[in-house]
Amino acid sequence: MPQLEVEFLVDAGGVLHVTAQENRTGKRAQLQVVPNHGLSRDEVEQIERDSVTHARDDMQQHRVADLVVNCSLDLKWIGDQLARHGTALDPDYRADLERQIDSLRTMVETAKADWRAADANQMHQAKEALDNASLRLQEVAITASLRQDG
Repeated sequence: MPQLEVEFLVDAGGVLHVTAQENRTGKRAQLQVVPNHGLSRDEVEQIERDSVTHARDDMQQHRVADLVVNCSLDLKWIGDQLARHGTALDPDYRADLERQIDSLRTMVETAKADWRAADANQMHQAKEALDNASLRLQEVAITASLRQDG
């Protein structure tokens, strides 16, 4: 009576690899079952190669997209607070905030138009600088809100 050892393996491309070995004689046979729908084996291999090739660009694009979203939120919030409470600020401080806002807004617009033209490190540094510079504005806004509620 023959004894068979059979191994089934499905790879990432959906190809089924079947290996069978008859234990008594040691005879071995292999076959591959390629689906007849979806992507061909060559297409799957090309996609795998492309994913490795483009991984760095994909990560950079993702980083820039995240920065655009976060910077846009900061610009909106800081701009709104500056419009509400700007008259309570020192004119030099307000002018510095406005310069930083304009600079970051330009970087965001550049990144929206073409993520490859954006300098993610520079944008991140500008965002951090604006966040830190806006602390005084945030204090003024919170104090005004507490006075209004109280």
